[in-house]
Amino acid sequence: MLLGCHFCRGKFHTVSSLVDIYIPTGQDDKNLATVGHNFWTFEPVAAFTYLYDNWEFSVKLMYDWSTKQDNFPTVYGFEADRDPGQEFHGDYSISYGFGKTMRLGLSGYYYIRSTDDDYHLGNNIPGPVQDLIEENKINCIIITGHNSINKYTINLVSGSNLITSSR
Repeated sequence: MLLGCHFCRGKFHTVSSLVDIYIPTGQDDKNLATVGHNFWTFEPVAAFTYLYDNWEFSVKLMYDWSTKQDNFPTVYGFEADRDPGQEFHGDYSISYGFGKTMRLGLSGYYYIRSTDDDYHLGNNIPGPVQDLIEENKINCIIITGHNSINKYTINLVSGSNLITSSR
């Protein structure tokens, strides 16, 4: 359900979605770099735009809750059940209009994980590997991709150290 409203004589626009739903369409082929997910995500969205003379200011805010992911493949070659962490992210832009056909502006985004992933380790994982996973539990055995052009994070384990690479 999408709700929209205009205020201030059409200069301030709001749009909100009570919830966007991402369905589990990910390939379950044990590929750590798959682009899909095999769990549900629920995301409320709110967007705001303010127009002033030739200026435009916009922001879109989202918060994600995901369901449990069964049989998540780890870099250790074992599977674990995982509760993905919650995420807050937003997009923003500021632009200036030169006439009716051209705008010049800046845009960007903000992304943060508000809770960590939680892993439910089964008896099929050897004790030493379980100990290593528990020590490095915060995002250490997953590859996560954010659906944004500007952000992609890869988290890997090297020995007992967490290596993070962002683009």
